[in-house]
Parts: sequence; C-alpha cells; structure tokens
Amino acid sequence: MAGSRIICSRSDNTVADGDRQKRVVEFGAHLNNVPRRVAARLTSGEVEQLKEFMADRKRIRANPAVKNMLEALPGLLQEAADILDAVDSVNKSLYRELAASIAKLDDALDKVKPESRRGRYRRME
Repeated sequence: MAGSRIICSRSDNTVADGDRQKRVVEFGAHLNNVPRRVAARLTSGEVEQLKEFMADRKRIRANPAVKNMLEALPGLLQEAADILDAVDSVNKSLYRELAASIAKLDDALDKVKPESRRGRYRRME
C-alpha cells in the first residue's frame, strides 16, 4: 500500500501507571529488508522479531490468493486477541487504528455472510 508505514514500538511496563508504548522508529512498508537505520535503534531480539514479521509478510505477498489470505486471517486475529489480553493497555493512536480496522472488517464480513442482503453464500474454493 502506498504511503503505509511499519511502526516499531517498545512497551515500558515499569512505569507506575501501567504499560506504555513508546514509538522507537518507523519506515516505509514497501521495503523488504530491515533498514540499517532501523536495526540500529532496535535490540537484537527486536530486529529478529521484525525480520520474522517481514518474512511472513513476504510469504503472504508472494502468494496473494484471496483464499489463502482469508484462511490465515482467523489465526492472525486470534494472535492479536491473545496479545491484547496480555497487555494492560495500548496507546490512543493504536487503539483508534485497531478499532477502525476492526469496524471495516466487520462491515465487509457482514456483506458476505450467508444471510446477507446479497442472498447467497459466497464460498471460496
């Protein structure tokens, strides 16, 4: 997506009022490798996590069949739910982005459900 950014943030759960997210660095989502300037701002563990994320993203982009993407989505959503269950809070900006994305997904899902106004069930085979 043109203009999309990957934002690397770090949790600080040592603060008195709970977990806080601190934006460490961001870069263009069009890149396929971790830029040196980004790696320099992250720990070695964070760089490895980012490399894994980028490898997963590359695999998904290499096989963009709708069926594969839709079949992977429930697992990704469950992982996201598990992550949210494990943290005390998220920053306001991330909360808004998540809520907006979930609302769009919910609207799109309503349009394709079996009893939708389209009157038919659209199977992916």
